[in-house]
Amino acid sequence: MAAQLVSSVLQRFGEARLRANGTSMLGAIQPGDILVLHDVTLSDAEPGDVVLIAWEERLLAHRIVAIGTPLGPRSLMTQGDAHRRPDPPVTEDQLIGRVDRVVRNRIEIPVDRVPHPPRGLTARLLLMGAAIRRVTRHRRYRKY
Repeated sequence: MAAQLVSSVLQRFGEARLRANGTSMLGAIQPGDILVLHDVTLSDAEPGDVVLIAWEERLLAHRIVAIGTPLGPRSLMTQGDAHRRPDPPVTEDQLIGRVDRVVRNRIEIPVDRVPHPPRGLTARLLLMGAAIRRVTRHRRYRKY
């Protein structure tokens, strides 16, 4: 349902904005960033693009690592910058849009085609900070 809504907004207005929640794209996208999406077709997409895909009732923003997979030429492989392995192949109809830029602290930042995943200590610190934010966010709304 969310995928259909975002697709409709993209078709009607040419742009959609969503808030990022996960940590799979740390380095390019941080939790809380606003993703600025534009409509994209598989023929316009290229490896290195960050795209929004529909996956099992969820929306994922991951980077394209390959176009044309065992599912056929009209499919693609994506992978989160902070993940070690690619996602399972997806078909063209699961492709929703391309993330062109993110808004962080009211500043628009273009999303690079070349991944710059955090490694080592930097990755651990970013993941730990994201986990701490999630825990403190939930405690704020907890009733005692």
